[in-house]
Amino acid sequence: KLPLLAPVIAAAFYGIISIIFTSSWEVALTTSIVSAVIMLSMVVVIGFLGQISLAQMSLAGVAAYALIRFTSKGKAIQDVTVHGPGLPHPLAALLAVAVTVAIGLIIAAPALRIRGVQLAVVTMTAVIAIQEFIFRNEKIVGPGAKANNPVPRPSWFGWDVSVTYKPNKLDPSKSNTFTDRWDFTIFALIFLVVLVWMMNNLRRSGTGRRFLAIRSNERAASSGGI
Repeated sequence: KLPLLAPVIAAAFYGIISIIFTSSWEVALTTSIVSAVIMLSMVVVIGFLGQISLAQMSLAGVAAYALIRFTSKGKAIQDVTVHGPGLPHPLAALLAVAVTVAIGLIIAAPALRIRGVQLAVVTMTAVIAIQEFIFRNEKIVGPGAKANNPVPRPSWFGWDVSVTYKPNKLDPSKSNTFTDRWDFTIFALIFLVVLVWMMNNLRRSGTGRRFLAIRSNERAASSGGI
């Protein structure tokens, strides 16, 4: 009845904790928020539909890699050159999601025919395929296949939402350390709140009720035209 209640409570809780936490605790808080965003996809697949998927983290990695490539400009970052069109981060994020959805649909295709353990095996196979043919393929990923791809500093409409502070000209050793970067925490929190609100609305919608019907009894739902 109150779809906004859960995200508002979550936002208030994380906002208070963000003020209290500093340094490594702030990093742990931010990691928890990002993990919660990824886990919401499992709520839909496993919680609403009752299906099995073991590829969620790999799909998140695909989105992250696509975002890096879309925002890169071919300039050297940390002595590594990552080529890309240099798109603005909001647009690059939408395109990265689109790419991930396309790959997700390919992985999900077998779900039309198989269920249970067999579906778990297929999604696990997809994880291995993504890891071997994308993330460890130097022709596709570049130097990041053997190390880490540097990430251009993200900026959303002029708001720097990087997890690290800008380079410190007086003390370069403090330029790339994880610190109390509340900007990124708030940025991730905004996305978490919006997604939780969307999840609540999805569950209350006609599509959400169909999902729950499939989870309860797939054959009965199929006989009813779902």
